[in-house]
Amino acid sequence: MNDLPHQTEIQTKKPRNKLLIFGSVGCLLMVLLCFGGIGGMFYLGQDIAQEMMAVESSLLTSPELEAEIGSPVTVKPSLTPSVEIVDGVNYSTLSGTVSGPQGEGTYQARFIVEGVQYELQSLTVEVNDKQIEISDQEELDLGIDLGE
Repeated sequence: MNDLPHQTEIQTKKPRNKLLIFGSVGCLLMVLLCFGGIGGMFYLGQDIAQEMMAVESSLLTSPELEAEIGSPVTVKPSLTPSVEIVDGVNYSTLSGTVSGPQGEGTYQARFIVEGVQYELQSLTVEVNDKQIEISDQEELDLGIDLGE
């Protein structure tokens, strides 16, 4: 405050800090990228979850596996998949254990990965020193033409 009656104080406007403006825009972009990444991970996780459910269903309903380890079959998947690239093709392998009243073994489900799509290539179970190839059952052909 000024003690003299005829002198006035002139306040000058301070320029805004450019770092504050660019920092807030940068933070906003980071938040948007995080939400986009979470959405992408959710979409990717859905495909993996669907494929794992199909693998588990194949293991639970396999007559060859039931003959070796008995019924009911229990499946425990591993939480860590392995990933490899062979001749430019991405492969992911999920493994775990299967058990029943007459024994236990391990399984491996090998997928071909294209983008976020997983396609089951093979599903094998090793139990009692045997390797069992579990394949999807053939589609039932009723011979009905739907006029496609």
